[in-house]
This record gives sequence, C-alpha cells and structure tokens, in this order.
Amino acid sequence: MITRRSFNRARVGLALADLLSGCATSATGRRDTITGIDTHAHVFLKNLPLVPGHRYTITYDASLDQYLAMLDRHGMSNGVLIQPSFLGTDNRYLLSALLA
Repeated sequence: MITRRSFNRARVGLALADLLSGCATSATGRRDTITGIDTHAHVFLKNLPLVPGHRYTITYDASLDQYLAMLDRHGMSNGVLIQPSFLGTDNRYLLSALLA
C-alpha cells in the first residue's frame, strides 16, 4: 500500500533529480536552466490581518513584485515562499502570490 508519506518522498526524489540535472520544466513545458534557488522567503503586506498573539508585528510590505525583483538582482531563477507565522493559517495572500 502506498502511503501519503511514501508518495510525497517519491515526488521529492523526482524533483531533486530534476534539480540536480540542472534543469526544471516551466509551465509551458520548456526546460529552463536553474541559476539559483532561494530556499526560504515570505511575501506579505503590512495591512493584512495578523493572528492574535503574534510574536512579530510587521511595519513594511514584502510584496511579490519586490521578491521577484530581488531574485532577478541576485541572478536566482527559483524561490520557495513560506507562510509567515504572523498570518497564521490564512493563506489567501500567499496563494494569490503563487497564482500570479
């Protein structure tokens, strides 16, 4: 029987194999060279509702456009966006950034 964990391990293994080959497949099906990967970043706006008891209060925006510009400045082709803890489980902004 295939468990969710073993299935996800296989998916990660395939993704790593693709990364190690130096290429990734874009949404268009085209193979693109990977020039660098930012492995942990957050996108958010200071006017988003924060969870009660948050440990950190944001006073600035970290928009998707700013993040993409930073990747370009540093020659990185890929990045991983992480939900910031102060937004709790309200993933709407992160999901909208991923769909952009």
